[in-house]
Amino acid sequence: MKNNVIFFFVDSVTWNYVGKNRAYVSPTPFLDSLRSESLVTTKLYSYAPYTDAATRSLFTGRNCLDDYGYFFRTNTSPINHYKAFHDLGYETYDFNYPFYIIGDKQNENIDHRCYNSSFYFPSEWGGVYKYYSEISRERQLSDIEYSLLEKRLCLMFESWIRYMRDMLSEPEASLMHKKVCECYDAEKSLDTLEKECESCKMNPRSYIDKLLSEAESHVLFTIDPSTVSVYIDAEFLNGYVVKKYSSLFKKIKKNNFEANAFRNIPGIKRTYRGIKRYLKTKDSSNLMFWQNYVGSLFPCELMQKRWGEKTWQNNHPARTVYDTALGFLKSRKSDTPFYFYLNAEEPHNNIAFFSYDTQDKEVIDEEMRMLEDYVDQLGTNFRGNLIYLLSIRYTDYCIERFCKSLKELGLWNATTILFVADHGSSYTYWPLHNNRVNCFDDECYHIPMLIRHPGLKGSVIKTYQQSKDVLPTLMDIMGLPIPSDFKGQSMLRETKPREYVVSEYMGPGCPDMMNRRIWFSVRDKNYIVAYKVSIKEDFEDGELAEVYDLINDPNAYYNICDSINISEISYLLNSIEERWKEIKKDVDEFISNFEKKINEY
Repeated sequence: MKNNVIFFFVDSVTWNYVGKNRAYVSPTPFLDSLRSESLVTTKLYSYAPYTDAATRSLFTGRNCLDDYGYFFRTNTSPINHYKAFHDLGYETYDFNYPFYIIGDKQNENIDHRCYNSSFYFPSEWGGVYKYYSEISRERQLSDIEYSLLEKRLCLMFESWIRYMRDMLSEPEASLMHKKVCECYDAEKSLDTLEKECESCKMNPRSYIDKLLSEAESHVLFTIDPSTVSVYIDAEFLNGYVVKKYSSLFKKIKKNNFEANAFRNIPGIKRTYRGIKRYLKTKDSSNLMFWQNYVGSLFPCELMQKRWGEKTWQNNHPARTVYDTALGFLKSRKSDTPFYFYLNAEEPHNNIAFFSYDTQDKEVIDEEMRMLEDYVDQLGTNFRGNLIYLLSIRYTDYCIERFCKSLKELGLWNATTILFVADHGSSYTYWPLHNNRVNCFDDECYHIPMLIRHPGLKGSVIKTYQQSKDVLPTLMDIMGLPIPSDFKGQSMLRETKPREYVVSEYMGPGCPDMMNRRIWFSVRDKNYIVAYKVSIKEDFEDGELAEVYDLINDPNAYYNICDSINISEISYLLNSIEERWKEIKKDVDEFISNFEKKINEY
């Protein structure tokens, strides 16, 4: 019989924060305990430093910018993780946020879903429509741009309307998030949304023009306003959590400050070169490492300051997600193998390290005891962001609780576990770099992976791998056929190790592949090379943005793109050019066939 699968997806985990690589005491003791029967990696890389782009390859086993990239999220890919397992007879479960757009065709491969948040239209607006709103003030959109936006809107409405209908009529879909519907007139919101959808279908161009011109005043910004904040009680956080555990919070702040104040301070050489480059370029980002240094001293204070903000968190914490998923497992009657996708966000930018959506004092007390034990063991034997470490410790603890229940249910020896991140994090604050998120720093791309399979002999893959290789490897370990639409390879069947990895995404904002430059980076043991070029340019007219000599500058502090002899990195630039040609061809084919394809997705 096929093994069951639990996919623990944790947002924003840098690879060396699993285990003892970044701290004297590991924040992941449970995951560490699984290594004897797990496959783990040391050089696995994401394609991009943020979720939309990074998950494109992780969830589809393909390159990030294949199939017109992530403009339509994963909807234009011929394969995705739900379909791969559903086609093999698995019962699929999705515990995710609804504004990760999943259209009706893709949704056919999801048997059960349970929402982890509300639909958050500002995320949609900022990711796509704001970009075209700004363009439309300068020029008329082209026919193909209107068609692309029309399809994106259709997918958005499909996902959003399904969420609203599910919340009102599907008990299992709303198990985690039902309370939000009590905070507004959900029936009225659904009615408004359906009318907007019909209006868009009747006259797409007119609707698009109206949306882009009205911007934040458009009616879509008024629909479904409630978030997970309805579950968060700032008074309880400050009145019980902080008050009862004031000594722990003081210890966290004190240890974090002492660990970083002197050991993490930028050196004279770094400061001198930063000032020199700033004077030359007039770009203040060359000195942002000092701002990040200050950030490394007070992360807990910043977290507490944001508690009162409505958007502090968009999703429920890991414990709530995992406990809800366990409820599904306990009530299952089917012998069909299951595939569970579980999303957790604790290490993300809005870092959290306890179950912030509950006012159950026993739960808080249990978690705080665990965290205090870790803080006491760790002391100041670390550098960087202590609350980031605590967020990973909390996530590991929640995974351990879940797996303990699997054992109690008799499912442990029939279940394969995948733990992986979509991308790393800029908020580790070690090493101290300049730009956050949209950058080429190693900690934003270098991710962990662990696949625990019953009876598997523990091993470590030390060669360069990419996130498109994760699903093929998982299925190979399980003895399942690997779909031909995957472009990634099983790490177990590597015949010639990669000498480098190429990352690709569209930079911040809208992934407009026709007009914007692609942000490439390639890294091997010697260099990190970053290059920006659009498919409409000649490759030679692109921008050599950053070069780091990892032999002499292992932390990649000093950008030497102005002084490097190009011949020394030509082999890496050639690899980027080769991939650029593939993308250019893929985009040309996609656009030329778009009017035909639009009816297929």
